[in-house]
Amino acid sequence: MNSRTLTLISFIETHSQEDIPLSKLATISGLSRGHVCHLFKTDIGLSPARYVVTIKMREAGKLLSTSQMSVKQVMIQMGYTDKSLFVRHFRRVYSVCPSEYRYQASMAS
Repeated sequence: MNSRTLTLISFIETHSQEDIPLSKLATISGLSRGHVCHLFKTDIGLSPARYVVTIKMREAGKLLSTSQMSVKQVMIQMGYTDKSLFVRHFRRVYSVCPSEYRYQASMAS
């Protein structure tokens, strides 16, 4: 895996609660936006945007299963202002809505 990709992955994981536009990733890596997209597709198999969403939803899943935060609080914590977008992204990763995910996690414990 390319060292620049690893640097970007580390940045995304560290800043998962922030808005991370492609232009910011390009600036951090010193590459063009197109080259950043190419690196992600080659090294990870996802676009940068899809990877950011996946990391955000992974963090949201952790919060839902380990905290008493409401779904709305988790949504805000992850940098979302649109609940329907948050739920859509969450379903794309986990195949269930956030409240169902929390319920399933509580039943598994």
